[in-house]
Amino acid sequence: MIARSPFVLLACLLAGCGGGYQTTLLPTAEPNELAYQYRVEIPDGYEVRSVDYDAALVGLASGDSSGTSTSVSGRSVLSVYAVERETGDEVVFVYDDILARRTPTALILLERAAPEARAERR
Repeated sequence: MIARSPFVLLACLLAGCGGGYQTTLLPTAEPNELAYQYRVEIPDGYEVRSVDYDAALVGLASGDSSGTSTSVSGRSVLSVYAVERETGDEVVFVYDDILARRTPTALILLERAAPEARAERR
């Protein structure tokens, strides 16, 4: 079983999960090639409900008073929404470098607010 701890996806993206700011975009096939295949591992005991793949370019500026430079890196994230069969717990598995790692780099446990807490926010 994967340890469950709160995780902020935005912090993962800004911190450059997977080690530094290397490009993590998945290569895609040229028109005359077969489609590339990538595999991720879903931990045992979970039923996948939906999957989302997103990619973005990230600009990184660095420098000092003598000048600055900007580099652009590609970042991709695969998010898998799943439900643990035994408990019904809802989770999001985050994969942010599929080429280097087939297992999740983060697990987000979704907790539903109690009805009283939702009413108080209104």
